[in-house]
Amino acid sequence: MVFKPPIRYLDYVCDPQSMKIEAEFPLGSLYLFINVKVSNKIAFEGQYSMRPANDKKEIDDKVILFCNAMLMFTEDEIYDYVDGSRIMPALYAYRNLKEVKNRGGGLVWKRPKN
Repeated sequence: MVFKPPIRYLDYVCDPQSMKIEAEFPLGSLYLFINVKVSNKIAFEGQYSMRPANDKKEIDDKVILFCNAMLMFTEDEIYDYVDGSRIMPALYAYRNLKEVKNRGGGLVWKRPKN
């Protein structure tokens, strides 16, 4: 069996392309940090307790969970949850995020149709 080191960082491309999602395991941490960036400004961020992952699928699953959780907010709750300087990027992400793909182009998450 070949040893695979834990994955420390993955980034994802989004539709629209002005957004991206980053997932990071800081060295020595037991938390996966995920953030949505709009034009390189953090709009949403979250963390999930989990062991360091050797499999991208485990991290993809947390990104799916994160995206679904983000859509559970109402716009009024976003005003309460997000810092004032990040309200506009957060609202943009909330209203416009359609798809998340890995760097290879594989679909990870798609916004459900209402």
